[in-house]
Amino acid sequence: MSARRVLALTSMLTIAGVGCGGGGAGDTTTPLPSVPTTEGPPPVISSIAPARVCAASAFTLVVRGTGFDGRSVVRLNGAARTTTVVSETELRTGIAATDLTGSSATITVATGTQVGTSSATLAIGGSSSMTLTGAPTGGTAVGQPTFTLPIDGMGFTTSSVATWNGARRPTTYVSASRIVATVDAVDLSAPGQFTIGVADTTDNCPGAGALPFGVLAVGAPTSSSLKAIQTWSTALLW
Repeated sequence: MSARRVLALTSMLTIAGVGCGGGGAGDTTTPLPSVPTTEGPPPVISSIAPARVCAASAFTLVVRGTGFDGRSVVRLNGAARTTTVVSETELRTGIAATDLTGSSATITVATGTQVGTSSATLAIGGSSSMTLTGAPTGGTAVGQPTFTLPIDGMGFTTSSVATWNGARRPTTYVSASRIVATVDAVDLSAPGQFTIGVADTTDNCPGAGALPFGVLAVGAPTSSSLKAIQTWSTALLW
C-alpha cells in the first residue's frame, strides 16, 4: 500500500474516533494537565510571630507573607524546616530549643527552586517590659493548702504568667497592674526560700524583678515572723 493511501486511511480512522489501542467509536482523550515552564513570583515574608524568644524552649513559628504554595518550606539560618502550609499567606513550623543559638536567627522561605529575597529576623534573648513591684504577703507555713497569690506590677497582659522558682503556675489576669497566681500545696510541702517571677507565654521573656517568698518550717506564721521573712528575703535578693 502506498504511503499516500496509508496517510488517507489513518486520517479516516482518526475522524471516526478509532484509536490504535482498539477503542471504539466515540472514545475521547483527556488532556494531561499543563506543566508550568516558569516559576511564579518568589515568596515574600511580611511578618513572623513571635518575633522574639527569650528562654530556650520549643515553640511554633508562624510566617506570614505571599507567594506560598504546597511546596513552600520555612528555613532557619538556611536549614529547611518541616513546614505546615496553612494557606497561600501563612506557614507554620516547629522550632526546638536546640535550634536557638546566638542572639538572632534568619528566617527565609523557599518555594520550589526559588528562595525568597525577603527575610525576617528572629531575636533571641532579652526581657519583657513587665515589672514586678510586690505581693501582699512574704510567706506562709509549710503544709498549707493550695491558695491564690495576688501579684502587683506593671505591663501585665493576658499572656503574662506567674512563675514559682522559674516554673509556671496557673495565672489569672486581672489588669495591667495585677495578676493572681495559684500556688499549689505541693509547692508548700517543704520549708525554704522561693522566688516569685513573671514571664510572657508568647515569647518566654521574663519580666523584671523578683519577689521573695518564704515557707516556714513550723507552726502558722505570725505577722511579725512574716515581716521578718520578707525583710530578710528582700535583703538577700535586692
